[in-house]
Amino acid sequence: MIDYLITGCSGYIGSKLIDFLHLNEYSYLGIDKNCIEEENIIKFNLIDKDKTFKVLEEKRPKIIIHCGTFSAIPYRDDFLSSLKEDTISLINILEYLKENINVRFIFFSSSYVYSGISSKEICHEDTPLNPTHNFGIAKLFFENLILKSHANSIIFRLSSVFGSGNQLQPNAIKNMIKQAIDYNVVEIWGEGMRKMQYVYIDDVVQSIIDSNKFKTGIYNLGGNDYISVLETANIISKETSTSINFLKEKKEGATLPFMSVDKIGKENSGKEPQKITSALGNYIKEFKN
Repeated sequence: MIDYLITGCSGYIGSKLIDFLHLNEYSYLGIDKNCIEEENIIKFNLIDKDKTFKVLEEKRPKIIIHCGTFSAIPYRDDFLSSLKEDTISLINILEYLKENINVRFIFFSSSYVYSGISSKEICHEDTPLNPTHNFGIAKLFFENLILKSHANSIIFRLSSVFGSGNQLQPNAIKNMIKQAIDYNVVEIWGEGMRKMQYVYIDDVVQSIIDSNKFKTGIYNLGGNDYISVLETANIISKETSTSINFLKEKKEGATLPFMSVDKIGKENSGKEPQKITSALGNYIKEFKN
């Protein structure tokens, strides 16, 4: 029996979790269809039901953390293929959990489930949902499937994550910092009025580990900062002593509403996520090194 099984272990959050578990000497297994096999990490696709069951039955994890899903960009560009693979993979895990009800299952949903709601509203976990974005539609479907199938589950609705790590998809903050360091300029699309709710990767990892003590259910997982892309660029520009360049011809993305994080704060004994200014400062220092 192992403590943790991490799917998508070569991705951004998955790889950070693996690093944390290794450093703190937890027993774990990582799975990824794109990984390089090494000790405690194996390569296969979760759509392979026989292989999935074989590994789960052999390792008998206490906690499964399912990071092995497509991100927003694949869902935007190829909705049906992304939905099909993610659905098959999730059902294979849930089929195993049907006979292993004491295993804690942790799944990552997204703030995109709140797409279609006015950015002037504050969204709570019980806010009525009717997402308009492909990613949000898929994630809400997965949430309902999980809650219907396995009561011992935690679902995190993630806001925009930033910080060091293996980011496989474009990341706005990473791109701005890289531009500042490499080209002495920070570029932003349009006028930078799109507002974002950020959360630092270290806070995400710690919340996941701490969630073993949480009540089951859905939790918004984000920071308390809700600032424009321009405000973010100004912080990076000041930290790196660089200028800002506006790409007025580029269309800004939509602003999602702010997610209340009161519920997770109560479960976490009032622990506050890091403020974006200090977290960005730490990230920039890591980036330079």
